[in-house]
Amino acid sequence: MFVTHNFGAASVYNQAVDYYSGDTVMDVMRTRLEIETAYGGGFVNSINGVKSGYTDKSIFTRKKRDWFYYVNGSISGVGADAYNAKSGDTVWWDYHDWSGNGSTTPSVVGAYPHPFTVGYNGAMPGTIIYYSGGHTEQAERLAVSLRSKGAKNVRHEAFSNQSLTENTTNAILLGTWSELEANSSVQELFSTPTRTGIYANFENGAVNLLDYTGGASGQTGQALVAATGTGNGDTTPTWFLIGLDVPALDAAVGTLVNPGNKLRGKVGVVLSGGTAIGVPVAP
Repeated sequence: MFVTHNFGAASVYNQAVDYYSGDTVMDVMRTRLEIETAYGGGFVNSINGVKSGYTDKSIFTRKKRDWFYYVNGSISGVGADAYNAKSGDTVWWDYHDWSGNGSTTPSVVGAYPHPFTVGYNGAMPGTIIYYSGGHTEQAERLAVSLRSKGAKNVRHEAFSNQSLTENTTNAILLGTWSELEANSSVQELFSTPTRTGIYANFENGAVNLLDYTGGASGQTGQALVAATGTGNGDTTPTWFLIGLDVPALDAAVGTLVNPGNKLRGKVGVVLSGGTAIGVPVAP
């Protein structure tokens, strides 16, 4: 379990924790953190003194800042008192601003190799890797790596306009931007970052890092690793590994093959000169 502020920019807590059979996420938290709740006990209003900027505030003083939690890479669909902890789960709490256009992050990369090994609520639907432009080698390299990390039922096939939102399995789409930019599904997902949680775009020959409102941060990179989902508690999210060119795509694939700590506690990452920068860019 780990706890952060501002989309993973600042770490508060990061430890492996034990639990007892029947424990909820809330039970586990109460033994290790200072918790205050609201709305009947299922809503975490404060962790270690950092409180919601919205709950019980007047319309003149309230700010849209709250605690959100993700299990195995998907934002939870239930309160922390209703999700039963399972062995191997990765639980991430983050305190961040959700103002602007209503910032949402349905799926995140920060629990990798979840959700491909085990997803939300123990889901193991398998994974399909779609590749564009004949990048069979990269897809096979990634498939082998996922299997070595414990993922089951991993396969790959060429991308030919398959649905990226109506999945029955986890999905990964890899390729270069020039190969994918004309696809209508890709265009739609990248056009609404505050809805999809993909806080980057490809313009003017660069990957542009966005802030939580979907605005440009002024920072750029060469490749993107990002995730999206259809809503709370999604068990079949879609990930994107997209580079400006083949070397950048190779770097994105390499981030999953040998992740180190590049992805942990991140909504998504943009690779810039070998450095993985978290997106959205923290305020």
